[in-house]
Amino acid sequence: MKRALFFASALCLLITSPKKASAWILFLDGSGVPAAPWKLFDDPPGSDNTTVVDFVDPDTGLNNQALRITTATGTADEWYVGPLFDNETVAGARFRLAAFPSTGKMNLLDITTMSTPLGPAPSITLVNGRYKLWNYIHNPGDPGDTEIMDIGPVVINQWHTAYLWAQNDGKVKLWWDGKLIFNGSTPLYNYQEGYMEWGCGSWEYSAAVTADFDWVGWGDSSDLPRPTLSITRAGANVVTSWSTNTPGFLQSTHSLSPINWTNVTNAVSVVGTQDSVTNGISGVPTYYRLTLSPYVVVRFNDLTDGPLNGTYAGLDWGTGVWTAGGPWAGIHSENAGFVAAGPPSTGRISGGSSGAFRLKSLRATADSAWTLDLIDNHGQTASLPLSANNPATLATGWTMLSDWVDVTSSVGYNAVIDDVTYSR
Repeated sequence: MKRALFFASALCLLITSPKKASAWILFLDGSGVPAAPWKLFDDPPGSDNTTVVDFVDPDTGLNNQALRITTATGTADEWYVGPLFDNETVAGARFRLAAFPSTGKMNLLDITTMSTPLGPAPSITLVNGRYKLWNYIHNPGDPGDTEIMDIGPVVINQWHTAYLWAQNDGKVKLWWDGKLIFNGSTPLYNYQEGYMEWGCGSWEYSAAVTADFDWVGWGDSSDLPRPTLSITRAGANVVTSWSTNTPGFLQSTHSLSPINWTNVTNAVSVVGTQDSVTNGISGVPTYYRLTLSPYVVVRFNDLTDGPLNGTYAGLDWGTGVWTAGGPWAGIHSENAGFVAAGPPSTGRISGGSSGAFRLKSLRATADSAWTLDLIDNHGQTASLPLSANNPATLATGWTMLSDWVDVTSSVGYNAVIDDVTYSR
């Protein structure tokens, strides 16, 4: 759940997003062994040893429960969810090592994103008695299994809270015990289509480890630790501000149903230790948030099946051009399809009242072999041939902002799109 700070309803409503684990898409509180849709990986099969143990929380002094996984050298026991097919993935956990050797490796918390054809592969890994931010993919001929960052020595029974975020272009961030300690680009090694894994395994398991997990969560960037935004009135303007130590991009929406987050393009000023943005008072309630990425990802998941008309997620979808629908041809979530039967079928996406936009990528699929073609008002083009029931992402590489983009399917309305990613 999100905490809201109300500020003069005619002016602005400000949202901050502190982590509330119960709001995560998939969350475990340590009181029970994982159930579906969590999946077990154990190598060798039958070696899993996941139990619930009691402990006294050092922060509160209260009794609590944790999930304990105990493995021998050469044994992988972990839980995962996926494939996720997402442009970004977020995972978090509070954990400790109750037993570990001075040598050997063991993955503890791993994430991947959609791979086109490769994505990042960051993990928190035990390596020779130290916590490492690690590239954990290491198949034969793969240059993975390398260090990204040394976090520090393992102290037995010392709890740590970690949030790991990755974007499919290789950007990775790691929060460790409340501090952002890594924010940079990592190599693209992963060829999977997105997983979140935790426990003891599955790529690195050359150490005998006992690991306790107080809680584990998987979600999106709204579940990451958030700074507090502040807001003040300055004459006919409102000023939003946040710490300069916190990377982020300000977004706003005038509605929470549906939520149409768009980037605030006003200049960011630095005043002391605060970044600040000044906006004119429009008389319309406005909601603000910080996001880790300047890109807006349109996932359609808050829509129900039916016409997609007018403004949605900051873009103009026209009238009678697009329709929202459920799972189709390998995309397992709500998506957008063409109204016109075709073939071919063309749907236009416009920048609308928010102005021109830069289309970074979109994901698409159909139930037969087909070609996806894009063109904008400047003549920028992008094309991708796809096989049946095999979702893939077309990255445009475009450099100019578009007033509109035409999306054409060679198989008519048997094709759908998802994860439309853009910036302004």
